[in-house]
Amino acid sequence: MATGTTGQVGDVTEYTIILPWGTRILHANQRLHWAEHNRRVQAVRKSVYVSALLGKYPKGVPHATITLTWHPPRAYRTDAENLAPLLKACVDGLALGTGKTLGYGLTADDTPRYVTTRCVIGDPIPQGKLLLHIALDGDA
Repeated sequence: MATGTTGQVGDVTEYTIILPWGTRILHANQRLHWAEHNRRVQAVRKSVYVSALLGKYPKGVPHATITLTWHPPRAYRTDAENLAPLLKACVDGLALGTGKTLGYGLTADDTPRYVTTRCVIGDPIPQGKLLLHIALDGDA
């Protein structure tokens, strides 16, 4: 289960979800069977959804900036863009779902009109750490 914190900085409300996967993450260089990939995506979506639900995040906000930060367990040579599949699953868990997919409803959709995303590689931390930062502007 993911855990989270909330904060207010000026007109921006911020949330941080600590994701539980450590080094077992989705990344662009994986060559997984489609069923295993789907299982991992659904697990990410559900974990982020439950964190937002338990944190009582707002719904229907006009725009959110979502940053995925990975602190690897060792100094890897990696591109932040390799985290895109994981970030996509996280954003899907936060945005409004459809009848077939789970989604919290933080924003109406996961398109750039509603969500700005980025991936960051942080400093190494033993056992690794994944953080999902969510910033809502003052109009949220």
